[in-house]
Order: sequence, then structure tokens, then C-alpha cells
Amino acid sequence: MREKFTTKSPVLQRLKYGDLLIRLKSIKGWVKVQALDSGEIGYVFGGLLK
Repeated sequence: MREKFTTKSPVLQRLKYGDLLIRLKSIKGWVKVQALDSGEIGYVFGGLLK
């Protein structure tokens, strides 16, 4: 999960398969999400989500 919707942005948290996320919105192929376990909010490339 990254701070902004670009691969150049710092990684905020590493997610594992099965981690639960709340989808907040989509921007240019990226999805703004909130991790349920930590509450952290950031961006994940949409192609990586199931």
C-alpha cells in the first residue's frame, strides 16, 4: 500500500493475500483503500486486488 497513486510513492504498509481492505475510491487504475487491521489508508494498484 502506497502513500500516493504512483510506484514512486513510499510504501506505507505491505499487504498479504487475504488482508481485508475497505475500498474508498478509484483513481487512474489505483484504488484508495483502508486496511481493516491497522486502519492505514493508502493506494493499491487495482490489478492486484481481487
